[in-house]
Amino acid sequence: MGDEDIPEPPSTTEPISPPRVGGPGLGMDSSDTEDGDPADERKQIKALNRFEIQVGGKYNLIDASWWRSWKDWTCFDDKQYDELNENGEESKSTSTSPPTMIISKGPRPPQIDNSSLLVSGSQSRLSSLIREQEHYEFITPQAWSLFIKWYGGGPNIVRRGITESRNSRKAIVELHGVNIKVMLSNNKDDVKDMNVSKAGTVRELKETIMNDFNIKGQDVRLWDYFRSAPFALLDVPSSTLGDANIIENQEILVEISDEDGLFHIKKPASNTYGNNDRSGALLENQVVSNHSPEEIGVCGLSNLGNTCFMNSTLQCLSNTPPLRHYFSGGDFKNDINRGNPLGHEGKLAESFGHLMQLMWDPKQPAGVVSPKGFKYQMGRFRPEFQGFQQHDSSELMNFLLDGLHEDLNRIIDKPYTEAVENDGTKPDEEMSQIFLEQHMKRNDSFIHDLFRGQFKSTLVCPCCGNVSVTFDPYTMVSLPLTTLAQERMSSFNVTVWSRTKDNSEAGNSDKNHEIFTCGRTKQNIKVLVPK
Repeated sequence: MGDEDIPEPPSTTEPISPPRVGGPGLGMDSSDTEDGDPADERKQIKALNRFEIQVGGKYNLIDASWWRSWKDWTCFDDKQYDELNENGEESKSTSTSPPTMIISKGPRPPQIDNSSLLVSGSQSRLSSLIREQEHYEFITPQAWSLFIKWYGGGPNIVRRGITESRNSRKAIVELHGVNIKVMLSNNKDDVKDMNVSKAGTVRELKETIMNDFNIKGQDVRLWDYFRSAPFALLDVPSSTLGDANIIENQEILVEISDEDGLFHIKKPASNTYGNNDRSGALLENQVVSNHSPEEIGVCGLSNLGNTCFMNSTLQCLSNTPPLRHYFSGGDFKNDINRGNPLGHEGKLAESFGHLMQLMWDPKQPAGVVSPKGFKYQMGRFRPEFQGFQQHDSSELMNFLLDGLHEDLNRIIDKPYTEAVENDGTKPDEEMSQIFLEQHMKRNDSFIHDLFRGQFKSTLVCPCCGNVSVTFDPYTMVSLPLTTLAQERMSSFNVTVWSRTKDNSEAGNSDKNHEIFTCGRTKQNIKVLVPK
């Protein structure tokens, strides 16, 4: 889908003439314009400011402090200056007649400056600290064109509307997108930083690059230039950059055709596991070093940024023999459950399996493997793992075990199950088995066969003495590592409980109590809350 196919937010204004343009990334200097009419500017922007975020639409960011200054100058939020209401009738004014001119609440704002929204030294990368309304506002491209015409400035920051999540139809603006580094094949020293949308297509990226690099009269090809080498040809125009596995700080090589229209960079021989039918849009992990390891499995994982937390987790699971054999031998393929709404379409399991196969290939032992495909799938289904920020290894382990379980869940249609009642009178061995069987009616996978355990929890009502004992499943337990000094310390937590028959018995101050009601006797219990 090209730019011409992208829906723009609805507009009630007439077509706008293209703005005059100044330096790169900026509009004309505001000194070239005469002071405008606040009433006229207010009227035109009002017509463009009634919009909802749409999937595929494009939106401009504008500095919030500048936006507030402009609103003060035009009395934008002052309804007494509205000529028409939503029904097209004359608005009712508190005065005998509507005001004939705007009395500004502030001076005319200067040239637009969006630089505070960006990372220092970048023309496209937004700061991770900015917040909507506090630091920026969204406006339509038509409104941005008018502001540039009237005031000049920049830089021009455009973002795209996308769906909030896989299971939601709500549209949001993809604020940070993906930052890439683009270079020409005939001048790799000239690297340009660009911010693109994961929902954008290869065709759109190609058009943007040709425009930014002023390439005319020649055709180009785009390469995924992973680790400064041609990794995959991006030759499916309709493929999104997300599907093409373009990740944060990805290098993109622009190959320009020669005078005869020919290209000379050859596609690399694939050394991956998985389906490569989609040509350049490879989603697999890759062997980056074939030096002979001391023994099979002594394999390193490339650091894709601050991904040591991910690599350490993968190495731990890789050296769990039953799990490794299950994935490297391909047995997992028979258990993939693509229809599980709680799963990840089987893609997380496939990517992890491909990685295990590369690391433990007895015929072609690998020295170093790049887990790029796994990193992509992990970030696709858990956006907090996108990019190259540091994360907690145990958090990743918990997500990965749960995700692999759902992708490999043998239960296709999960039945409804009743909660098990247990008053603690029966032996724990008997009741834990009953809880486990009930749980396995909806959850049964090789992952749970290996890692599943049960927590025993006992609750006693302080009012009626009713006992409830449950055996809850878990796949991982986090254990803190204490220092020698901490081991020598002893601490005790003491909680004081106060029973009352009704709310009239105050005991201590009511401010230090909370009232709970017993589900069986309906008796109120006043509990002293420690300060």
